[in-house]
Amino acid sequence: MDQLRVICRDFHPALVVAGGRIKDLIAQGHSQAEVARRLGISRQTLSNHLNK
Repeated sequence: MDQLRVICRDFHPALVVAGGRIKDLIAQGHSQAEVARRLGISRQTLSNHLNK
């Protein structure tokens, strides 16, 4: 069960749904803060996702 928590912790639902759209929005010139706001997540969560 602990292993499942570790796996699930790495996948925020908004990030799973957004998929490749995140990098497209960044490439279009949107800031991480703007993209995070659109997804309803924190900028830090988005930043952590992009740094993986």
